[in-house]
Amino acid sequence: MDLARRTFLFSAAVTASAQDEQFDIVDTHIHIYDPTRAEGVPWPPKNDSLLYKPHLARNFYDAVRNTPVRKGVIIEASPWPGDNDWIVARAKEHPAFVCVVGNFSAVKELERFTKVPQFRGIRIGAQLLDKVEELKRVGDAGLSVDVLTPPAEFGRIADTAARIPNARFIIDHLPLYPNPMPALKMLQHAPNVWIKVSAVDPSAADSTEVLDQLWEMFGARRLVYGSNWPVSNKKGRYEQQFQILRAYFSRKSRAEQKAFFHHNASAVYRWNA
Repeated sequence: MDLARRTFLFSAAVTASAQDEQFDIVDTHIHIYDPTRAEGVPWPPKNDSLLYKPHLARNFYDAVRNTPVRKGVIIEASPWPGDNDWIVARAKEHPAFVCVVGNFSAVKELERFTKVPQFRGIRIGAQLLDKVEELKRVGDAGLSVDVLTPPAEFGRIADTAARIPNARFIIDHLPLYPNPMPALKMLQHAPNVWIKVSAVDPSAADSTEVLDQLWEMFGARRLVYGSNWPVSNKKGRYEQQFQILRAYFSRKSRAEQKAFFHHNASAVYRWNA
């Protein structure tokens, strides 16, 4: 099936989904990249046979076909400055991508990127939490900050978030880490910190307990849905992981489901509708 036909069918599914769900389910954590381009990619490594292949719009459409997920946020996994523009170009090509989150190099061109509607944040690791002045500029620009770091650094995130109250921080990939709850308590009362549930493991005996704990701590306002596709393929098919969260949130109110699967993401990334 050619890309034009695939995009048309996906757009039709978006319309049907909006009627069924009455809100678009947004996956806030996907990676789009192409190792076959002339300059290659810095990630994933060539020896990763599952991930080292093109993962583009058509592949995302295929992955979510059997789910009601219809939109995505592209998270840049490359540190190369030029790749911020590369993912913006992909988002401009496909309206299913509501926005992109670039890498830290975008801070050097913040004035330019704040004029790009699709560019809504940056992602950092713990080593950049000390860049307070730069992160203040990100917050002042109305952009978000995804943070990829283990629980040992959650205290530093809490401190940084307190120093930059106008920035919106999103902690990636819960419940990836074993027993993160003691460290998460340091973030529980930080109003400008959100938690991205993007590491559910279908092979786990039961995810209910950890999801209950996350819900109790961060509630209906500060949890957002993500998949970490295509890295999530290492744990199984997209729909397997999605259905775990769909089943869990089916016990919540309609408003709480909308918050987790759409509204909280819109509040934290503030993409243009």
